[in-house]
Amino acid sequence: MYSLLAFTSWRASECSQAPAGTDGTDASAAAAAAAAAASRLHIWLSDSGADLDAVVFKQSTIDTEGRYGVYASEGIHQLAARSWWGRLAGWARRTPVTVATFPASAAVTAANLSCEPQQGPLLRQLIADEVTDERTAVALWLAVERQRLGHSSAAAGSRQPWLELLPSSFSTTLFFSELDMQWLKGTTLFTATRLRQKKLRSTWERLEPAARQLALLAGLEPPSLPDFLWANAVWWSRAVALPSLHEAGTEAATKAAAGVEAIVPGLDMCNHKAASPCQWTLSAWASQAPAVSLVCPRWGVPAPGQEVTIDYGDKSNEQLLFLYGFAELDNPAEVLTLIFPLPPPGEWDETLAARVELLQRRGLRPQLHLSAADLAASCATGSTKDRTASSPLPEGVMETLEVFVLSPQQLQQELQGASPGVAGGASSSSSSSSSSSSEGLGSSSGRVPGMAVLTTLWRLLELKVAEMEGVEDGTGPLEQDEELLKAASLLSRNQRHALIYRIGQKRLARAFLLDCRARLQQEMQRLRH
Repeated sequence: MYSLLAFTSWRASECSQAPAGTDGTDASAAAAAAAAAASRLHIWLSDSGADLDAVVFKQSTIDTEGRYGVYASEGIHQLAARSWWGRLAGWARRTPVTVATFPASAAVTAANLSCEPQQGPLLRQLIADEVTDERTAVALWLAVERQRLGHSSAAAGSRQPWLELLPSSFSTTLFFSELDMQWLKGTTLFTATRLRQKKLRSTWERLEPAARQLALLAGLEPPSLPDFLWANAVWWSRAVALPSLHEAGTEAATKAAAGVEAIVPGLDMCNHKAASPCQWTLSAWASQAPAVSLVCPRWGVPAPGQEVTIDYGDKSNEQLLFLYGFAELDNPAEVLTLIFPLPPPGEWDETLAARVELLQRRGLRPQLHLSAADLAASCATGSTKDRTASSPLPEGVMETLEVFVLSPQQLQQELQGASPGVAGGASSSSSSSSSSSSEGLGSSSGRVPGMAVLTTLWRLLELKVAEMEGVEDGTGPLEQDEELLKAASLLSRNQRHALIYRIGQKRLARAFLLDCRARLQQEMQRLRH
């Protein structure tokens, strides 16, 4: 890792030698082409049944990579304009304002694509034969359809106006260069990205013949691995879970635990902004087809020219960077993942194999998830002494750690009494054996955790800090990163967001380390008395 001074000097020199920007003529032509493409999407969606009178599509001012966004048009005034009494009644009812609607029939789903005359039968067969799942089937279709772009000889597809506005590249870690990946060394995301890249390459090798068949049916050139990686990124960055499209507006749809995964053209152009008042919803009346509505509270209706954004939800920086290609400073949803350093399965002894089996029966994995929200809730209870005595460890942490500190005898008792598939379900024998343990091991009921559990957590946290902040395997100490953040404007986009992510991880690891030390001190005081 470069020193801060050397890096910033080199980067400034690089920037000063960059070629001049696009001249005015080329910029005007590019802007005109972008506006024309956005207009084609607007027309296609309107012809498909969308209500877009109050919005337009244009290149986003939030994203610096030329991506498109949804913006309020002058028609927004007609939505917001109400009589004094109507406005008062709206405030009282908190009735949301529908800014735009998008037809569910245009949604990109495996079911909708299976109805396509050319490629539909093959897609249905691939799914029915379990050659691929529905998500990957959509990705295959996207990879094939990408071949239409930039080829004037290719016949336009039914969703061509939407495809034209999709980004040509992504900033997710899947597309990081080797240099950019070094900015993630020591983090969970570094390993997760490597594994994802390997899995997608393997999947493509298996599905390439099917992709060739789909391309042949559409009269297109066969896609390649980069096309498949691009399609995968399109899906994961734009898909949403909708209730059943055939039950929209019914009680059954409201109660649905899992919905239909889909990309909704038009809605997918909405960019993220934390705490945005706007959101999407699926609804339909008896006389109407299902539609996805973009709604805002009456007080949050955007002004003409303002971008209409939505909040992507409580996602950690790890999720944001992996799926969307950005990270947020001081993300309140940040999560630190601790993975138990287990040897390969072939090297497990009988006891370790039993521990892993018990984890599986409880619906757990050999890893812990420590969130910033859990830490904030713990600290909010008062002083260190008060919170360590009264607050349990985050959900699932106690149950996982417990498995790794049980004696072999207790482990066998648990395996005999544990019910398969019950997440976090410590049996009654666990509580009794734990409470009688010489280590003072507590249960998940909220009692003070024992020394064995806390010591194991402490060691895992120390290992994580050393892994992330080491010079060889990590990216150096937190203090160095915080200094580098002051010169973030000199970094590339990927490096800047990788830096923000790893700073959040290091801060959270240190904070939990301090919290764990306080808990250990409290436990030692308890044992002395």
